[in-house]
This record gives sequence, structure tokens and C-alpha cells, in this order.
Amino acid sequence: MTYILPSRTDVDGDTITLTQTSNSPFVSFSAFVYTMSPTIAQLGPYTVSFTLSDGINAAVPFSFTINVVVNTPPTFSTALAD
Repeated sequence: MTYILPSRTDVDGDTITLTQTSNSPFVSFSAFVYTMSPTIAQLGPYTVSFTLSDGINAAVPFSFTINVVVNTPPTFSTALAD
């Protein structure tokens, strides 16, 4: 699964830096894009946290929660007619 962060702007035109502050075992981050590849052993909620900074003002924290659930294949509850 891939999540692209919403656009970021700074009213002064300063460059915005994103820094991941949490360590999630299945999340990788590059160029404002998070890629998540959890395994079945990693079920449950995980909080991903980071800060946005323009290098001048205080960094702004932001986080979101990923809830990893089992995605089992569909099954039939009744037999199919021939």
C-alpha cells in the first residue's frame, strides 16, 4: 500500500522538510511517499509520526494510525449448484 502525503506549502516559500519520528517495522518513506508492506505477523494498530519544518519556525508534529488486519480470501457458505 502506498500513501502520498497531501501537498505542503509555506507562505514564505521556504523549503519544507519532513522527518519521520516513529519507527514502524514495515513502513518506508521517500520523497513525501509512504510505502507500507506489513506481514500477517504484524497485525494491529501502528502509529506513524513525523514532523514538518521550514527550518525557521518550530517543527509541526503530525501522525496517522495504520490498522493492519487480516485480508482472507472469500468463501462460499452454501454449495454451488451444478
